[in-house]
Amino acid sequence: MCKKAWIYSRIAGEPDKHLTMQTERLRQYATDNGLEIIGISEERFSGRIMDRPGLTEVEQAAQQGRMDILLVQSLSRIARARDVNAWINGIVDCGVEVRAIKEGLTFNQQHRPFDGTVLYCRVATEPQEGATTIERNGQVGGHKA
Repeated sequence: MCKKAWIYSRIAGEPDKHLTMQTERLRQYATDNGLEIIGISEERFSGRIMDRPGLTEVEQAAQQGRMDILLVQSLSRIARARDVNAWINGIVDCGVEVRAIKEGLTFNQQHRPFDGTVLYCRVATEPQEGATTIERNGQVGGHKA
């Protein structure tokens, strides 16, 4: 049975083509991994704001059991705020796996933010999508924090 995936894409002020490219990369990932896309949420909002229609749509779909996996290009697409960890945990609590493709991270019931595997995701101060920094076991980018 094919797992059901939901795609979430977000840009702040970039050209619309960036949003389209982001979604297309996630579509390709889903196809390559045998996932059935059952929903797509795209939005143009600042990542510093957590109260966004697209995130609300994803939360409702997760609570209703409509998806198995949430695909995002990068953790910074969910949020550039410290609330990202709590938001991910809320989605995981609904039985949904969260995959951040760029970072190669998967969050689920066994692997959650703050469980000792991924302690903290620093997205609030990063100026662009490609600058997400992941801190693991007291190290940032391979250097002691």
